Amino acid sequence: RPARGFEFLLQCLTAVVMATANAGSAAAAAGSSSHQWDEVKETAKKLDIDLRSVQAVDRLLQSECTVPFIARYRQDETGGLSPEQIRAVEKSLAAFRSTKNEAQRAIEMIIRSYGACAEDLQRSFHACRTSSEVDELYAPFKKVVSTAADQARQAGLEPLADAVWRGEYVDFRKQEAAFKMTSEAISGGVKALLAERVARD
Repeated sequence: RPARGFEFLLQCLTAVVMATANAGSAAAAAGSSSHQWDEVKETAKKLDIDLRSVQAVDRLLQSECTVPFIARYRQDETGGLSPEQIRAVEKSLAAFRSTKNEAQRAIEMIIRSYGACAEDLQRSFHACRTSSEVDELYAPFKKVVSTAADQARQAGLEPLADAVWRGEYVDFRKQEAAFKMTSEAISGGVKALLAERVARD
């Protein structure tokens, strides 16, 4: 059936939103299991600083205290940490938490694309301590996820996707001869390109 740009784009957006909603339910279950490591303890170990001092700095930072204020007026709580040590704690905690968030996002993307994410794979993501570890673990899945859009792009369907994105009238049946593909295959490729664009934007 001929596809009018906005109608077709709405269908694609709806599919993406529904996939996101379904992923959210599955990801909530995935996220309900506690991570296997604690960023505060890891920071204390990494920086060789007493755990109680790191806990105090974390608490004070989350209370929106500044580093100079903590270093000057909360020495009794931090064990006398210097401003440089406090900043190092702040940076380490932020990096570890960012890694945890990236790991969870990667799990959610896999669930969104495949409908599930094996528990052992989730544990592997949650065990990552750095962003590079998450990226390395997710790389094979990222490549597979982008395959449909890549194939559509290689088939030259991107101009059609651009037209639909702009809301222009598109009749995929009239494109079959030019692309040597069925209208269903053209439609699927355009949907993949639009879904990739929506996810990216």
